[in-house]
Amino acid sequence: MASIQDVQLLLNSNKEISDFGKPASSQSIRRAEEFLSLGFPVDYRDYLMRWSWLSIGPNEYFGIISENFESASHQNAIGFTQMCRRERSYPNHLIVVRNNEGDELHSLDTTDPDASRIVVWDTNLRKITAVRADSLFEYILKEATDFLD
Repeated sequence: MASIQDVQLLLNSNKEISDFGKPASSQSIRRAEEFLSLGFPVDYRDYLMRWSWLSIGPNEYFGIISENFESASHQNAIGFTQMCRRERSYPNHLIVVRNNEGDELHSLDTTDPDASRIVVWDTNLRKITAVRADSLFEYILKEATDFLD
């Protein structure tokens, strides 16, 4: 299974096409969980505490951009997820981690606190149509590797 260290190695070896944010504090993460009324899986908490958000090439992975969770701005997983709940019938147990051209929301399934399965929410069909990866780090590595190849 992919780990946070595997993602860090990928970032270190692709610095010219990678970017990431500052680590989110435990307090910010707790506030984000309260704002969305759910608990984050361990992998997502680790991701937020390491990078908060990151990008590799054109692939952008959302996180906590600021404490203004009402903002649905670029890469703000918390605000964007809340907006999708209000406007797109987005399920309460999912968190948007990547917006794939508006048609698909690659989403973290929070139903299991020990897992971080990534699913595809089809915005037109308004349902989960696929599982992209069994963990957040596996997903990031797969997407980045597909881009790099």
